Amino acid sequence: MNNCAGWTFRPTLWPTLGFIALFTVLLSLGNWQLGRADEKQALITAKQARQAAAPLMLDQTRPAPMPDRFRPAVADGQYEPGQQWLLDNRLYQGRPGYHVYSLFRLRDGTHILLNRGWISQGASRQTLPDLPLPAGHHQIRGHLDTPAAVGLVLAELNWADATAKQVVPNLDIAALAAGQGLTLPTLALVVDPNQPGALQHDWQAIETLTPAKHQGYAAQWFTLALALLIIYIGVNLQRRNTEST
Repeated sequence: MNNCAGWTFRPTLWPTLGFIALFTVLLSLGNWQLGRADEKQALITAKQARQAAAPLMLDQTRPAPMPDRFRPAVADGQYEPGQQWLLDNRLYQGRPGYHVYSLFRLRDGTHILLNRGWISQGASRQTLPDLPLPAGHHQIRGHLDTPAAVGLVLAELNWADATAKQVVPNLDIAALAAGQGLTLPTLALVVDPNQPGALQHDWQAIETLTPAKHQGYAAQWFTLALALLIIYIGVNLQRRNTEST
């Protein structure tokens, strides 16, 4: 118990323990959001630097997963007929659809997946969209990136049995390569607009949640922590009875 200028601070055990636990959680959430803001800013800075790099010629150099993500690249070769997979649950302007991944054979005989862009689901999920491929040799420009992240994956897909033009809930390039007996970089080439075989371009290298938004969320958590502290002090602070006995 502390006395000060006619006031008495008398916290009790269990409310104090509850306050400490909740106060610690709120501060941790605020610090976590600040860390996410720093990570996002680092990602944006890396993306800008990599996008300014010279295009990578994929028939000459295999892309590395981290250093070459977001980097411009050129695929010189041809589409493999029939080898396409549709990544499910991709929204574009509020409409459901798919990201279309097609297998592309480079001039040196190796392969890479091309993210050709978004296509509408159409009136029914039972009828898949028509996905013709341009024949012949093409030089296709784009940017390297991983497939779009998905939420909870309930079951792993058996890629050995994955048929061409199949709708898949997630796209693990390493698992696809192992199941199909292919050698593939773990990055796909996101095809630029107006390239051969390109569909609706909706690529965003960086998530829409900016560092400023993370900082705003952190401020909210810290404000809640401050409010909790004020309430805790106010509840346990009592005016002393100064009347003489």
